Amino acid sequence: MIRRVIISVFRSIALLIPLLLVHCTPLWGQKTFLNKAYKECDSSIASYYQLIHPLENDRDAGTISIYRMDGTIRTVKEYSSLEKKILQGKYVNYNDTGRIMSTFTYDRDTLNGPFFRYHDNGQLHAKGLYRKQALHDSLYSFYPSGNLRRRDLYRDGELLSGNCFIESGADTTHFVFEKDAEFPGGLQTMAKWIQENVVYPQEAIEFGEQGRVYVSFVVESSGSISTIEIERGVSETLDKEVKRLINAMPDWIPGEIDGYKERTKLRLPVNFQLDGFGDFSAQDTVALEANYNWKIGTTLIDPYSDKVIVHELDAAGKKFKLYYRDPDTYKLVKVRLTRPGIQELRALKFSSRKSCKRWHWFNKYP
Repeated sequence: MIRRVIISVFRSIALLIPLLLVHCTPLWGQKTFLNKAYKECDSSIASYYQLIHPLENDRDAGTISIYRMDGTIRTVKEYSSLEKKILQGKYVNYNDTGRIMSTFTYDRDTLNGPFFRYHDNGQLHAKGLYRKQALHDSLYSFYPSGNLRRRDLYRDGELLSGNCFIESGADTTHFVFEKDAEFPGGLQTMAKWIQENVVYPQEAIEFGEQGRVYVSFVVESSGSISTIEIERGVSETLDKEVKRLINAMPDWIPGEIDGYKERTKLRLPVNFQLDGFGDFSAQDTVALEANYNWKIGTTLIDPYSDKVIVHELDAAGKKFKLYYRDPDTYKLVKVRLTRPGIQELRALKFSSRKSCKRWHWFNKYP
């Protein structure tokens, strides 16, 4: 059986601010402790804690404030729904000294409105506007001294005009404001690297596990990878392999904001697919060991000696042949199945797999 891992890629800049992934059940006014990945944890290993402040007239809406363990503020986020984590309003980040690093505006969980970024000395770094996640209208950035660094004009993410300046005020070559993190060599090189390094776990093959695993991770300003999270998984085995794969990646080229290296969040779907499992094609012949409870008609299939072969008869897919080896004569015995019949057989296999003493999906039957 041919095994394939299909890779498709899409990415998103992590709001171009330090990543904060918080999943919690609202506990009004009660401290919830978080680890470095902003997941709930015991206070003994916490890096942060959070407080939830619901609105008096709407208990589902409110603010979540996250603090470092020394009590200094880290972020303040406004939500229209604390339960569903729908951002609505301001999202403010603070540095270690308590200065505001950035302020973003959200509308229904989408960047939509003015934003401001600041240098470590408190000087305004950039100001502009997002409209539905895309830069829109005028964008200005400044040096820590306050001198103008760039003046751009956007329309729904498209750069209409732009000028960049050195600190003395003279023109210089224009460069993009937002630059995504990049795998060395680009997306095609990354897809090739994944294909060469992914391992389809044997356990997943045996249990017929396949599907798309959605993983997110952060590319640090140094290019290293951190905060690997399965956003939507398939199985514990495949999810674990995807996390191992991402963790084994070489350092990336970090993303940039206005020429400064920045932490960036990326999302990657990895699709695991077993050829011959699922819909059978006219060319596929799949062999599998039978569950010891299987019967074809009244004939019990011996799991220790019988091989069951499934083959589609016609391109229309209406009829199937099923062969099994007689344990005494070792000759092939043929049985005809309709498509519902073969689906029922497959369903029986997986519904009873815990009682199956041994079975496995094989390559093409010899």
